[in-house]
Amino acid sequence: MDSWVLVDRFSKLLVVVVTAVTVATFVWIGFRTTSLVEASVLTQARSYADLIVAARSWNSGYGGVYVKKGIGAETNPYLLELGVDPDDTLSDGTPVTLRNPAAMTREIGDVLPFSVNGSDFKITSLKPVNPNNAPDEWEQAALAAFERGEKEQWAVADRGDNDRVYRYIRPLAVEQGCLTCHASAGYKLGDVRGGISIVLPYNDVLKELRQSRFQLAVVATFVLLGLWGIVLGLAHWLKRRLRGAEERLREMATTDALTGLWNRRFTLETLVRELERARRSGTRAGVILVDIDHFKAVNDDFGHAAGDDALRLVAHALKDTVRPYDVVGRVGGEEILIFAPDVDSESLLALAERLRVAVEAIDTSAVTGGRPLTLSAGTALAAAEGAVDVDALLARADAAMYAAKDAGRNRVAEG
Repeated sequence: MDSWVLVDRFSKLLVVVVTAVTVATFVWIGFRTTSLVEASVLTQARSYADLIVAARSWNSGYGGVYVKKGIGAETNPYLLELGVDPDDTLSDGTPVTLRNPAAMTREIGDVLPFSVNGSDFKITSLKPVNPNNAPDEWEQAALAAFERGEKEQWAVADRGDNDRVYRYIRPLAVEQGCLTCHASAGYKLGDVRGGISIVLPYNDVLKELRQSRFQLAVVATFVLLGLWGIVLGLAHWLKRRLRGAEERLREMATTDALTGLWNRRFTLETLVRELERARRSGTRAGVILVDIDHFKAVNDDFGHAAGDDALRLVAHALKDTVRPYDVVGRVGGEEILIFAPDVDSESLLALAERLRVAVEAIDTSAVTGGRPLTLSAGTALAAAEGAVDVDALLARADAAMYAAKDAGRNRVAEG
């Protein structure tokens, strides 16, 4: 499997992992935010309860307090029902009336700042003296739980018309001052007398939570897009580098480093493949084997660097002269093989002659001081029918090339 395919698969896996981790992180942040907001509301409810308990305890500690009678401070009829006379007169004749803990707590709560934001509370009991303090279904369940030892209860409730509220209730224990009114109900000191039930508006809290979740979703989306961009960008860059490296490796495996022509292995493999294709298609193909004349003298007289330059000049001249679909490869020190498809003996010889002329015309002034470069070439045409014997074909071309050398070099011979 190609390495870039592995990179592609790994990048996709990494995208999935990054997505899962990011989503999980932001979901956790969302739940954590919700928990913190709910904890804040619970703290607020507990603070309200603390204020109410403090006021009630103060009143109970004095066995109730007297207030001047008047509008809003009338006689408490429920105390009369319990056999308690709440009314009295000061020495100056001012009429006063008793405010027991429950009544005073209720009246103070009406003027506390938190009552103006939609919050509300009441002191409720399973045995209320005031029928207005009777518990609802949720409060009944909570009061029953308090008698089993639970310490507090809270919940989010729907009052209809999408009006959501936060409910909190805490038990109230019977204090000494409570027995004045409630001893007849069978309560003893320390018993659970009832509970402080608090209602807080929750719609604004839910609105803030929805806004927070939306903002988290937007941030998570942008974070994901950024991470995806980084991962996919790195993967694309790495695949491009890998493909480039593979191309360079493939080129190194098939190309002659000195001349840029196909190397011996690739040339011979291509020759076998193309000759078989020509046989199947019923076309003729041939080869030309060329050798640079007196190449050893170039190395001896001008040095091996000049010899390398001369070999490169010849290679470029050959590549520029052959047809686009001909194959040119270096098969030996200064031997170059040309495979020519779709030719006959005449066109093959003509091609070889053009190659000879092109090499003879090379400007060698910078390499050999103007000494010309020439080549000897031998051609061999593959048989029109039957299996192709590649070794025999090359042997014929090689023999023809040496025949050209024996005939004086710088010429073409047919094999």
